[in-house]
Amino acid sequence: MKKKWILFFITIAALAYMGCDVIKEDDRILEMEKTIPLKRILILDFTDQGCVNCLRATEEIQSLQNIYKDTLIAVSIHASPRPFSLVTAEGNQYDEYFNIAGHPTGIVDGISSSSNPQLWGGYILERAKINPSLSLELSVSYEEETRELNTVSKIKGLAEHSGLKLLLWVVESKIIDRQLMLDGKYKLDYEHNHVFRAAINGVWGGDAFSIGENEEKTVENSYTLNEKWETENISIVSFVYDAQSNEVLGVAEIKIVNSE
Repeated sequence: MKKKWILFFITIAALAYMGCDVIKEDDRILEMEKTIPLKRILILDFTDQGCVNCLRATEEIQSLQNIYKDTLIAVSIHASPRPFSLVTAEGNQYDEYFNIAGHPTGIVDGISSSSNPQLWGGYILERAKINPSLSLELSVSYEEETRELNTVSKIKGLAEHSGLKLLLWVVESKIIDRQLMLDGKYKLDYEHNHVFRAAINGVWGGDAFSIGENEEKTVENSYTLNEKWETENISIVSFVYDAQSNEVLGVAEIKIVNSE
């Protein structure tokens, strides 16, 4: 039987370098049929502005988003003991919770983790083949004068679940700030994208809930944006995850201002 998917075949001389080695494109094999992923996927990129190898992670995410388009949602979480401007208190909490040993580290749908960006594509491919067990739709209204936004997350169970949580994040792109480059120098006008800014409904989301098959649940939240954030570059990421396993079961993203 013809295989529907052919995964990465990767040869790595020494895994101890944790993603610092670059595999030439000629040494990689990646073939896949043009199939629509069965679910949207969330990848968290743990990074910081003093991480030189994080540039390769950024390139890998861009390459993967070119393949998966809007079915792959990326969030860069900056964490560091150093006072870089993109670091947040929540980001440091997530970094500690997931026991991140070094940057970059990618976590796909809350359950597959690696500090080697070249492995992320395989994790994403596996998640893309899974039938979703719930659906999540997100809508946002925004008042420019007060900078207040209101979100509506509509959840529908496609199977029974318990111990779920809904988490909403503010994410900003096209942030111009410093970044350590491959030459060991800081570039002051580097463009950072899909950067985690804040959690709307608490660090870990709202109260845990259960949902039955074909049952629907609507959750509304409100939040006032920081005046320093550029509204045209802001999007909201909403996702439902299992509070015990951290598995992300559904994710959605929407810009607060129409891009047109």
